Amino acid sequence: MAVYLLLIILLISGLNNNIFQKYILSVTIIYMLAVSFLRYEVGTDYKSYFLAIENNVYWFNDKGLNLVSDFLRNFMMMDTEIIIGTWAIFIIVITLYFLKYYADNTLVLAYSLFFFVTLYYYIDSHNIIRQYVALSIFFVGIIFLEKNRVIMFILFGALSTWFHITSSIFIILILMLYLIDIKTEKFEEKKYLLIFLGVISFGLTFIDFNKYILIILNFLNFDGRLNYYLLYANDHYLQHEISLPLAIFLIFKLFLFIYSVSNLSKLSPKIKNSKLVISIYIISTILSLVFYPILIFRRALIYITVFEVVVLADLLKKESIGLKSLIVLVSVIYFLMSISLNYSTPLPYKIWIDPYFTF
Repeated sequence: MAVYLLLIILLISGLNNNIFQKYILSVTIIYMLAVSFLRYEVGTDYKSYFLAIENNVYWFNDKGLNLVSDFLRNFMMMDTEIIIGTWAIFIIVITLYFLKYYADNTLVLAYSLFFFVTLYYYIDSHNIIRQYVALSIFFVGIIFLEKNRVIMFILFGALSTWFHITSSIFIILILMLYLIDIKTEKFEEKKYLLIFLGVISFGLTFIDFNKYILIILNFLNFDGRLNYYLLYANDHYLQHEISLPLAIFLIFKLFLFIYSVSNLSKLSPKIKNSKLVISIYIISTILSLVFYPILIFRRALIYITVFEVVVLADLLKKESIGLKSLIVLVSVIYFLMSISLNYSTPLPYKIWIDPYFTF
């Protein structure tokens, strides 16, 4: 637990807008990279990935991670621990590139990084590695799309599907949002409708949609790529489960959604003028409030739910110290509760240099 407590201390220290902020942020990023690169058997699926790379026997059909890992192992002569660590570095570096693109100053970047960690994206990246590699590649495509380079977005989107097929769903969705280009002002005009939809979505989170989801998954499984998910659907992936931390998170998520849509006018021009950010944030929040208790959707939605990090960081930079402190406090409580309950298996934290020593 100590390794994560220190990370939280560094992240909170970086939220103070002073002359040391850039240095603290740099130290925090280096620390995050080290924690991810050196970890050993940290993350629920770590052992599965380790054995797959070590023995060149993979349980999934997506070829991207297989091919690159095999290249690193056979031609670059990397040990398996180093390969997994290299993927972790790749994920964090590209995520930072994405967050920095939307941050108009160091304070906003610090808040973005804080929420990326405390809303559990960072810890999940140690578990569902393929999906976070796909997400990282997807981030690059998003930035190209923000610059109106549609072909490059499609190319990077297609590349991301080589690592995880779920990204293909969001390529189409995001292209549609880009072409429709709903202005932020339109959302401001409909804020009460959006709040109503958010509340309704939160109410629907307690309904079990498993039977209907299985029908949809079977329909989409025309090429056999979803066999793995269908095999474990009833036992694991489609279990509708609301734990105490998750319930707290969903209530917190609804509060943040109401706060955000009520304050869209406070967003920076870069976020306001984006063809994507607000549309994606609103759609992803409404969907996640309904489907977050179901593991397969919680994982799939990360391609769009991660935009909450961008929106919240941008809004909080101008808020009162009281509201900032409240949101930071609840985020930290959720993070520490999830860590203590060992979601995504972040504990015990071990490093491959000395796997018998735990932090």
